[in-house]
Amino acid sequence: MKTLLYMALVTALVSIQSVLLPHVSLWGVKPDLGFVAVCLIGLFGGELEGLLVGLVVGWAMSLFSAQDVLSAAIIKGAVGFIAGSPVGRWPI
Repeated sequence: MKTLLYMALVTALVSIQSVLLPHVSLWGVKPDLGFVAVCLIGLFGGELEGLLVGLVVGWAMSLFSAQDVLSAAIIKGAVGFIAGSPVGRWPI
């Protein structure tokens, strides 16, 4: 069930990011919904879920942008892993 939810989330993120968000900016900064979603999944789901969802989101979002496929997947996967690791949960 969780896999289907993540697949729907990735599909929705990619479509919203590629269709709607190029027209939205706040002081010239465009948001990256995939980055935010991967961080939240890593925080609440743990290291492995953050890593796997980050790899899939990075791969899927790079297909619709001018970014290298491998670098986007590795960066978002690393962000999800770090957000889910105990090091990423240190109190501030």
